[in-house]
Parts: sequence; C-alpha cells; structure tokens
Amino acid sequence: MDISVIIPIKNRAHLIIETLDSILNQTLLPKEIIIVDDCSTDDLKQVLLPYFDKIILVKSEGHGPGAARNTGLKIATGKAIQFFDSDDVMTPNKLEVQAALLNDNSKAGCVIGPFVSAKKINGNWVQTDVIMQYQPLLPKPLYDIVAEGWCSITQACLFSRTLIDQVGDWREDIMTHEDKEYWFRIALLNPFPIHENKSLTIYRQHEQQVTDKTTQEVERTQNGILVFSDMLNRENGKLSIFSKWVLKGILANYKMYSVKYKLYYPIKRSDYVVRFVAKIYSKLGRLQTGTDWQPIHSVTKDEQVFTSFLRLFNKR
Repeated sequence: MDISVIIPIKNRAHLIIETLDSILNQTLLPKEIIIVDDCSTDDLKQVLLPYFDKIILVKSEGHGPGAARNTGLKIATGKAIQFFDSDDVMTPNKLEVQAALLNDNSKAGCVIGPFVSAKKINGNWVQTDVIMQYQPLLPKPLYDIVAEGWCSITQACLFSRTLIDQVGDWREDIMTHEDKEYWFRIALLNPFPIHENKSLTIYRQHEQQVTDKTTQEVERTQNGILVFSDMLNRENGKLSIFSKWVLKGILANYKMYSVKYKLYYPIKRSDYVVRFVAKIYSKLGRLQTGTDWQPIHSVTKDEQVFTSFLRLFNKR
C-alpha cells in the first residue's frame, strides 16, 4: 500500500532528523514524506538539506497544525495517510503492520495502535507514562468512546485516503482540541476501527512543548468549549444516553473552569448534575485501571512491554 506521511513542523529542526530516520528505517517505506513548514524561524532548511532527495518540503498555506496538515493533504498521492509529528518516532514495523491491516480490511478506514509518552535521556528512551491503547478498544462505537474523553494521537494510527477525504479538512480556526474534533468526525463515519498492538509510537516529551502556559490554558479552554459544543450539535442522536451525559459534563466543567480566566459562559442548573456524573465516571475509571487514565484508554502498566518495543529499534 502506498503511504503518504505528512509532518507539520515549526521550530523543531533539532528534533526532526530522529523523526525522519525512524520513518526512513521502516520495513515498509512510505511512498512520500511531506514536511510542511508552519513558519519556522530556525535553520530547518539547512538541517533538512541532506534529506532533500527523500522528502517533499513545502510551506504551509495557513497557520497552525490543522492548516499544515491540510496543505500536506493537497499534494499527498498515497492511498493511505500517516499524520506524524516532527518530534516523535515510530518502531520500524509500524507502517508495515498497519498497512497490512488496512489492506485486509478495506472498509475499516483506520488502524489504531499504541503510543507512549517518553523522554530521551542520555541517548536512551525513558518511559514517562503508561502505554496507551495497548489493550483492545472497548466494544462500543468509537463516537461514544470519544465523547467520554478518549482522544488518540493521530501519529499512532494509519488512515485510508478514502476515509480522510470523507472526513474533510482539519479545522484551522482552533489551535488546540483540533485532534479531538477530527476524531469525532472520523468516529461518526467509522465507528469500529481496527486495533493493533504490534507497533509503538513514541510521543516525545521535551521542554519546548511548554512556552506560555497561561496563554495556552486560556486558548485550550476556549477551544475546548467550542469543540465539545460542536460535538453535541453533530452527534445527531448517535451517542448513547450515558456518553452524551459524560460529554455534557466535560463541557460544563470547561465552562466553570473558564471563570478562572474571566471567560463567562452561560451555566444551567443541569450543568452541575452532568458535571458531577462526568467526575464520578472519571474517578471510578481511574480507580479501575490504577492509573490516571480510564478503561477507554486501554492502557497497560507492564513496563516490560515498553522494553520489548525498544528492542525493535535495535533489530534494524
């Protein structure tokens, strides 16, 4: 299967080479790697110079991650789309494992794999959280799971171009929660994606991810309220009663939290009820998994699993 990898980048020249090497070291090489520069001010072009015969470097036609991905999609020619970030890495078997599943399940449209947050310390990967999505997804529609708080990183997944074309463009008017909004649209079209746990995406943690914390939180709160409200308007009766209550509770919590930043959204009496339901659901879920995550995130706490995935890098 021909795969187009789309990588938005902004001031990650010091990290992109390791990301590229993990892609170029795949057992199934992609058809093309499209790097979309979102107004970088570092020496990105110079750093990428040795890779110019292996990549397509273009300027984003807009601003933000959504616009960069849309720019990449306009020129992508693969039958499968791999969205990836400029600071993450994938085990060498990822594209092969997920492409095979897409080939064998042409109507599925999406393969979801595991990912883990980790830091590079003294040249070694150090796990900073449990592995997400290692266990099979819960046996209920993906739109219910998304409504209850689930959101995967798209780096851990592989999508058919047919599905992506049906989903439509990434939103460009929001800088956070754009992945949550995108996943909900995917879920409404494709409620039962394929799951695999033979590959791993490492979601790199580093200092540059946090710049202006207060500004990010204000924007995150505003975008969250916009996205969760939109999800309620889009669900069109598909959500289960419980999932809809949880989603309403998450929205209510964001509205109440916004007061901290002097952002005042209308709050109804019912908001206090659904917020309580969502909080109890979240707390019980964390108790069940023994982690900071709920069962919908399909986590594993087994540290040996991470070690076994790291061995895959050494085999190449």
